[in-house]
Amino acid sequence: MKTLHFLIIIILPILIFGQYDEKAIYFNKARSQEIKRNHQEAIKIYEELLEKMPGDTEIISKIITNLLIINDTDKAEKLLKDNRFNFSEKEILSYSLQILLKKGKISEAKKSAMKYFEKNQGNVQEYREIANIFTNYRVSDVAVELIKIVRTVTKDENLFVMDMARNYEYLADYNNAVIEFLKIVNTNNSYGFYVLSRFKEMSENSEQVVDIIQQHAQSYDNPTIKEILGQILTHQGRINQALEIFATLQPDKLMRIASEQKKTGNYLIAKKSFNLYINNMNDVSKKAEAKIELAEIHLFEAEYDSARTILLEIFSQEELKEQKNRYKTRVNQNCRELLADIALRTGETEEKVKMYLEDAKKYSLNQREQKQIDFKLIKLYLLSDNEELFKTAMKRVLQNEEEGSEIFKLSLYYNFLAALIKEDATADSLMGEILIYMPESDYVNDVFYLSDLVINLKPEEKKIFWSAYKKFYLFKFEEAIELLLHLHELNPQEKFLILTARWAIAANESNLAFSTLSIPYENNFYEAQAKLLMLYHIEMPPEEKRTLITDFLKKHPNNILSPEFRALLNS
Repeated sequence: MKTLHFLIIIILPILIFGQYDEKAIYFNKARSQEIKRNHQEAIKIYEELLEKMPGDTEIISKIITNLLIINDTDKAEKLLKDNRFNFSEKEILSYSLQILLKKGKISEAKKSAMKYFEKNQGNVQEYREIANIFTNYRVSDVAVELIKIVRTVTKDENLFVMDMARNYEYLADYNNAVIEFLKIVNTNNSYGFYVLSRFKEMSENSEQVVDIIQQHAQSYDNPTIKEILGQILTHQGRINQALEIFATLQPDKLMRIASEQKKTGNYLIAKKSFNLYINNMNDVSKKAEAKIELAEIHLFEAEYDSARTILLEIFSQEELKEQKNRYKTRVNQNCRELLADIALRTGETEEKVKMYLEDAKKYSLNQREQKQIDFKLIKLYLLSDNEELFKTAMKRVLQNEEEGSEIFKLSLYYNFLAALIKEDATADSLMGEILIYMPESDYVNDVFYLSDLVINLKPEEKKIFWSAYKKFYLFKFEEAIELLLHLHELNPQEKFLILTARWAIAANESNLAFSTLSIPYENNFYEAQAKLLMLYHIEMPPEEKRTLITDFLKKHPNNILSPEFRALLNS
């Protein structure tokens, strides 16, 4: 007898675990079919397993779920009815509701839910679970009604606020949706960005949403809610009202908002926000940082005089040069680099540009930053044909640099560029080194692109090209484009037209860009480039863009750039 008991103790767990191992194998097989959306196959696997383990509610649940996905509600209903004694009352309700809602029997589903809660009022979480079933089937009015009931029972108006907010939004009941979303933020500020995104989408559907937000936000003394209100006012173009809100925020929030507006290209609101910050900030370094941001916006908008005026204020501010502020931030270095950039763009002397860059190096935090500035000088010497200064600066920048360092890699590119321009034989070996040391860098694309542009050009044509190239990067756009068009007259290759369009876009010559991109291209690759440049840079109605994309894909479905057109079509 002892031996029998011992065998039972040993063998029974083995049988049980063996059974569960088999179940796991079947579940994995079925899951792989579900991932592939082969729900019929998944059902077959679960049904085969159910024959081995009859009455297993986990397996039955899997079958019902898959039957609902493929809309086989009759089979799901029969399976649930045949196995109703294996499930709890709550589980039966859950599946019954899904079956009824799949069949469109909303009234019957609601009655079933209400009848259940007449007998089971105590479990708050069950209200939410059942309400979510109605939410998932977009029957949001019933979901709202259920949550209202549980709020009344618990006397808690903040219960399940996220569920309520989403359901009210589905119902386009924007007044109540706003009330619930604001409750969420007031409880947890980290939901600020999410709520702002919902408000933006709601405001696209109804012009009244902004006024509703404004009305209810006034009830809160919460900085995040004020920020959301300011952002949504900005989104709707109500700039002055937004600025009134932003003016009440702490400086760090105002600075962040201004920077975000700058990043998204909302320069008007960004400039006004930076000015608000500057006028209310006493810290000299932080104020200067905001001025740098403001100057950059003016630079983006080609307002060079305005940018220069701001930067020269920083340049001449003695307090920023004091030891306590000198290296506190990068404003001293950035200010001088930007002044050099403006000097170059506005045709000031090379000496002026050089002076600003050399001065910027004095405020660099380390030698690496100094060498990064040196490369700006190296580029300047290359473009202005100052070979001696180019060599001297290159020698200086490579001092104490290990092979493979970032500075070393950058030197390869500029040495390659110098060699390519001079038609030096070292260009080929330098190209090889660039491929070895920086295979995934953008510089590799530039190396191949430039090499392709000058290949097979006659000596006189190369001279014209490099003259145009240097003028373009010295911001002499008109002269550069004129030379490039002259080169195309001598050597009418479509690649020069594409480059002309790119340069015209950079120079804000939209008419020239459009006319250059609109001509028929014989080469499919250049045609694709021309169309993409139009889509990205030329203003046109959405429907016209869509037609341009679909026409190209019909004509060239297998073009190497066709995936980019498809991505634009789906964006």
